[in-house]
Amino acid sequence: MAWCAVEVLNDVAEAGLVSLPKDSQARFPGISELAESFGLSALGCGTSRFLKEKLCEMHPAGREGN
Repeated sequence: MAWCAVEVLNDVAEAGLVSLPKDSQARFPGISELAESFGLSALGCGTSRFLKEKLCEMHPAGREGN
């Protein structure tokens, strides 16, 4: 059972994702899978935050931080 669905919301979000350092981009699929399988609480503090009701942003940290 999926806890949530992870989607890239729009072109602005897509551009933000592809502008991340490569190591942060590489972590995004794994973080997404964790969120979808176990919920946002499985990600730990600092990896995601709610913006409003059903919308959150994810911060895949790389070697240089978030």
